[in-house]
Amino acid sequence: MTPERKRAIFYLSLTFVAGLLIGILIPGFLHHAGGRMGNRQYHREMRDGRPGPFGDRLMRAIELDSNSAPAIRDIVHRAEDRVHQLDVQCSEQLSLVLDSVGQELKPHLTAEQFEKYVEFARHPRGRGRPGRTPQ
Repeated sequence: MTPERKRAIFYLSLTFVAGLLIGILIPGFLHHAGGRMGNRQYHREMRDGRPGPFGDRLMRAIELDSNSAPAIRDIVHRAEDRVHQLDVQCSEQLSLVLDSVGQELKPHLTAEQFEKYVEFARHPRGRGRPGRTPQ
């Protein structure tokens, strides 16, 4: 084998490995960072007093003019605050209900079944979305 051919095979192999690494690592990184960045942006918008996703969609849908925009933004902002409060209250009440279900089920389940229930309660929406640990 000639030196040029060896060099060509080496560079071709190196390019293949680099492409493989890029193809595997970059999409995963972008997917992972995209979820976190989206949440940060939403919370930053809420903290800065700008409307969140609901308000953005509503204001785009009704195509605000400059005269009515401030009043409607205030209304939307108040509505988002109420929705957030309800979400927090419902989450707390839901946690209490799910905890009581776990306590009611515990005497009727074997230790292995209860462990499966605990694992199920940690991932109630599927493997990719976090849940909570039952009390």
